[in-house]
Amino acid sequence: MAVSHLSGIERGNANVTLAVLKRICDALDITVGQLLTDTDDDSNGVRVLKRDNRKRVIFPNSGIINELLSPNMQGMMEVIWVEAQPDSTSGDHPHQHEGEEFGLIFEGAMEFHTRDDVFVLEAGDSVYLKSTVPHSWRSVGDSTLRALWVITPPTF
Repeated sequence: MAVSHLSGIERGNANVTLAVLKRICDALDITVGQLLTDTDDDSNGVRVLKRDNRKRVIFPNSGIINELLSPNMQGMMEVIWVEAQPDSTSGDHPHQHEGEEFGLIFEGAMEFHTRDDVFVLEAGDSVYLKSTVPHSWRSVGDSTLRALWVITPPTF
C-alpha cells in the first residue's frame, strides 16, 4: 500500500476497502473489531446504544453498509445491522470461522450459500448455522436488503 494512500485514509480523503483495513490491522496486530470498540467501562453490565452513536462500516463500491448494534466487540456476541443494495455480495470467497451465526431478514431478499446448498431468504426468514460451514451471501431482487446478523464469538 502506498504511503500517500495511507495518508489520505488518515486525513479522511481516501476510502478504505475491507481488505486494506484488514491489512492495516494486521500490521498493527489488532482486529478490525478493536477499531470499533468502545472502551468505556460498563460496570453495571447494561449498555444502551443510541441509533446516532452506532459504529458504521461502509464498504466502498460494494453497496454494503454494516452498523454495529452491540456496544463493542468485547462481549460474547457481535450484532450487526446489514444494508445491501441489489447484487451486493459478501465477497468472492466463502467465510468460515469458529462459532455460530444467526441472520434475520427484515426487507429485501438474500441468496445464502453454503458448501452444499443455496437458500433464498426473504423478509421474516432466518438462518442459523455453525460458522465453520463455509458460507457467503448475495442480495437478490430489486430492493435493498436489510438484515440483522448475530455472530458469536465476535469475528469482525
